[in-house]
Amino acid sequence: AEKYTMRVQSSFLLPGATTPVHTHSGTEAFYVVAGEQCMETPEAAHRLGPGRSIVLPADAVHLGRVTAPGGRRALALIVHDASRPASHDLVDAPRLASCE
Repeated sequence: AEKYTMRVQSSFLLPGATTPVHTHSGTEAFYVVAGEQCMETPEAAHRLGPGRSIVLPADAVHLGRVTAPGGRRALALIVHDASRPASHDLVDAPRLASCE
């Protein structure tokens, strides 16, 4: 890309919450600070607890599902082509693997 943009976010999600099924136009590094979450992709489900991380490549379809009774706190970093939006929610999403 000619230019890159970095998006850094901190989030707290309540027990049972899920993110929309989505993609990012660049690589996402995701780190769980507290609680637990299942990161679901078409290929696999990853249970992430405190201190665990995952790096997803650009355009990887995924969603996060909070599995901890006290909620989940996390940090995410997305580095993407500045000419594209950082995230895109999917309407017609493929079937995802689940931690359940």
